[in-house]
Amino acid sequence: MNYVLKLLFLTSLYRCIYNNASEDINSLITTGVGKSPSECTEISLEASCKSSNDFYVVEKKKFDDKDFRTYTPTHSNIITSVNYKKHSVWKAEEGEHSKFVRIRDKKGKERIIVIKIISDGSDKEKTFTKVHGFYHESGTIAVNIKQEGNDDLTFTSNVANKNGENTYTPKDNKKIALVFSKPYLSSAQLFWKATGNWYCTKVKTTIESDNLVKITLDTTDGSNKSEVVLIDQGEGIWIPDKTVYLDIEKKGKVKNCKYSTEITNKNGTYTYEPIDGFDIIKVSKGSDVVWESTGDLFCTKVTGTVESDKTTKLRLDLKDCKGEQINRVFCVHDGDWIEGTPEKNDL
Repeated sequence: MNYVLKLLFLTSLYRCIYNNASEDINSLITTGVGKSPSECTEISLEASCKSSNDFYVVEKKKFDDKDFRTYTPTHSNIITSVNYKKHSVWKAEEGEHSKFVRIRDKKGKERIIVIKIISDGSDKEKTFTKVHGFYHESGTIAVNIKQEGNDDLTFTSNVANKNGENTYTPKDNKKIALVFSKPYLSSAQLFWKATGNWYCTKVKTTIESDNLVKITLDTTDGSNKSEVVLIDQGEGIWIPDKTVYLDIEKKGKVKNCKYSTEITNKNGTYTYEPIDGFDIIKVSKGSDVVWESTGDLFCTKVTGTVESDKTTKLRLDLKDCKGEQINRVFCVHDGDWIEGTPEKNDL
């Protein structure tokens, strides 16, 4: 698979693998005030919120005689992602946004979220349903790799002596939009969630010594095809092969990443650099997401500034699909990580 196609697919892949923490509504990307999407303020909608605020109006309305809670952005705000508590529901692709979201919450069990998506001047509605806390578009399939086949899936296995492969193939050309694991009496773990036009046509799990070591996905957007391999980075974090999810709280314990420090008396700097052949695709501080790739950018180096034993700034060295270098700086403001500029936030 060529490099550009890999970047395009990773946009849809990892954007949702890791987003298991809801984005704070105050985490905004501001580009000015105006009526066109390029001049609007992008906001992340938390669909569990039940009261209006500065960013959107919350109302109760009926649709088809059913009660819904609705969200309408205020002023020049546009919605570019929707979360429900800890789980990602939808993220806008390039050129997309939403100005209206509604949610039906029936005792927390039959929750559906309907998002009106605007793209190229036209709009359409997408309905998302919940399975074990995760959301996928109605009409698609959710695959639990801890179960065998069902009415929607064909299951085959050649596992013998605790080694081999299991394969899940949808029936009737249905689309797989979620891949997760939900053992009996245990919490669910998300491995992959479809976004945009990409979906999965086959899931294969590799078992060695009775342990899951690899998940292989056959994916397509209807025109392009891509085989994606997910591996365990450790601590249950599954990521695309040859990538790194960097949590700066792990310090020197991040797999496939080099860590160095120049800190004296609780002040100084530290750096993370992925080993050869790897790229950083997400940077966080614990559960607080600082940056994640949109598929057209990968991180090659992270430099942190430490003041009084606390990280106050992060500079990310990024590269695009053409190999050109870009720098971005992030600072802590009111407890949140926000993007600054290299000119104003030198490291």
